[in-house]
Amino acid sequence: MGKLSLLVCAVFLLNSCNASHAGPKLIEADGATYVACQGAIWVPKEKSTPGDNEPVSYEVRFRDAKGLDHDLKGIRALRVTDLPKDTPTCQPSK
Repeated sequence: MGKLSLLVCAVFLLNSCNASHAGPKLIEADGATYVACQGAIWVPKEKSTPGDNEPVSYEVRFRDAKGLDHDLKGIRALRVTDLPKDTPTCQPSK
């Protein structure tokens, strides 16, 4: 998949708050934990050359409960888990 396709997917996911795949998600990235309320996408970094022995890393983009966008780069250990749609952290304040 080309970089343009990945960018289009990322923009779509970040702008599709009501899409079923958009969140919420629990993201564990290199030992840090985040709650993504919207637009979670993770993309493996392509190896630069065929002989590149560097481990695969990920770029993770998401929007948190405060509406802030995050772009985590160079993530080595990544685990993404679905959270219930009614996760309290992601519910609008009354």
